[in-house]
This record gives sequence, C-alpha cells and structure tokens, in this order.
Amino acid sequence: MQIDFQFYWENARTNMNRVMKLKPSVGCRGLLAAFIATLASVAQLYAADTAAVSITWPAPGDIQYGTALGADQLNAVFTNADTGEVVTGTATYTPASGTFLNAGEGQVLSVTFTADVDQGVLVADTDKTVSINVTKATLEASIPNQTSTYGFCYR
Repeated sequence: MQIDFQFYWENARTNMNRVMKLKPSVGCRGLLAAFIATLASVAQLYAADTAAVSITWPAPGDIQYGTALGADQLNAVFTNADTGEVVTGTATYTPASGTFLNAGEGQVLSVTFTADVDQGVLVADTDKTVSINVTKATLEASIPNQTSTYGFCYR
C-alpha cells in the first residue's frame, strides 16, 4: 500500500509555494516516522521564513519641564523588516504616556513591542530605547501693583 501526503506551504516572505510528497511503503511505524519528519521540516521552513520586526523611533525633540509625555514623543513605528509593511501589535512605553519627567538631559524612553499573530513576523518581544532632554522651566513671578500705608500690610 502506498499513500501520498501533499503539504502545501506558502512562504510569507518570498511568496514561493512548496509541495512535499511522502510515499511511505514501510508499514505503519515507518509511515508515522516519515510523517513526523516531514512535519518537522515544514516547521523549520516556516520558522526560517518569519521576518523580524523593525522599530523606527527617532529621538524626540527636547521638551520643557512640566510637559507630559504624549504622542509627539511616544511615536514608534513597527514594520516587517523584510517588506517594510506596518505591523500591528501591542506597544508598551516606559515611562508611559502622561508621565511628567524631571528636568535633565539624556533621559531614557523605551518601548517593548509584541506583534499580533499571522503577519509573517516573529511574535516575540522587540525593544528599542531613545533619549530625551527635558529643559528647565522658566520661573515667572509677578507682584501686584499696589501701594501700602505705613504700618498697614496689603493682603
């Protein structure tokens, strides 16, 4: 008895199709061993054709003390390293949006990105860091234009 197994596998990165045929004629154990070996080779081919995620995140411009981090600073773009197509997933920024940083130079911002499945990219955490400068705020004080009488304090 001879059985043909045909595996159709589409290579996501190169759009090539591969067909594997298995024609075991060695009984049940031989059939099972050949089937497992074929599945393992398909898994290796699939893993080899999964692209990395590329993170593009230029260092943001300086912000003044008292400015919360937001979309202008936390704006990384995630793409398929092979095709350049935008990849969707979950991005976690540290520190988070809405955080007020102390004044100082070279403060680290980081992002960890995990891609959604079925996009032809590795579904693993990808990280990137950039630096931001937080400038000191200008102190402004004003005194009301009032006069006071000797012995009397204006309040």
